[in-house]
Amino acid sequence: MAQEGAGAQPQQQMMSDSTNHQIQQQSPCINFNQNLLSCLKENPVKTSICQTNIDLLTQCKKENSSYYPGF
Repeated sequence: MAQEGAGAQPQQQMMSDSTNHQIQQQSPCINFNQNLLSCLKENPVKTSICQTNIDLLTQCKKENSSYYPGF
């Protein structure tokens, strides 16, 4: 049984990697978004530290406004 569970993890990881690749192809600002989320997780109290990440994500969305309606 333990081998069965161990075998499921690589398959799940492969599916996750495939999904991440598809999202990156679809969303031109995904890396900026991930960087911002990481910063906010690392600095939950002092979010102003993440202002540069917010600005970069906002700029990316403006430059890719056809993908992000409303920007």
